[in-house]
Amino acid sequence: MAFDEELLDQMNRLEMEKEASARKEAWEKQALAGVLAGSLLVDGTRLEFHWESLIEDKVSIMIPNAFKEMNPEMAALKYPSDHRPNPIFSNDRGSITLGFNYTWSQVDAEEIGTFKDILLQNLQRMQSSITVLEDGVKDVNGQQVGYFEFISPALDSDLYNLMFFIELDGRALLCALNCLENDMEQWQPIAKGIMESIRIETGGTNFSNKGDYV
Repeated sequence: MAFDEELLDQMNRLEMEKEASARKEAWEKQALAGVLAGSLLVDGTRLEFHWESLIEDKVSIMIPNAFKEMNPEMAALKYPSDHRPNPIFSNDRGSITLGFNYTWSQVDAEEIGTFKDILLQNLQRMQSSITVLEDGVKDVNGQQVGYFEFISPALDSDLYNLMFFIELDGRALLCALNCLENDMEQWQPIAKGIMESIRIETGGTNFSNKGDYV
């Protein structure tokens, strides 16, 4: 009898895990489509996105309309290092940030995978307490994008981080989104959708604030 109950418990757990996995996969697909379309329903609230042009209009990426560029004082508090990202966008509470850093690190598009490995190894050496979730390279809009996700410890709550990077004119453009680990279930798919929206502008294309070509 005890064996039957244990078997039933295992079957129930497997079914619950299967349902949770299916819900996660469905949300990931919905988030990606919503970010690219410029509008996503999140817990009953409509989150709108717009194309943001960066690096003298050489790069475009979708960011939430609610995100505003962080002022220098707040940026200095959140990122004490002089090598902080610029620009940095965040929600009104500053709990979710998206930063960009056009570095002087030379890289070829074909070397993005190697660059990713070196960057991740350096990060793990400097911050041994991080937990790496995933890393890889994918083709996004015709360019190679390296990325890795990790959890880093913080004072009040651990942070979820997605770092991704592309080659732009022979240099590495680093992008980083982070949020509280408590918000990760909701924001991890959104972060990946933002990553998959990045594109290099070769023809001077302009975009409207709703994500449509004009």
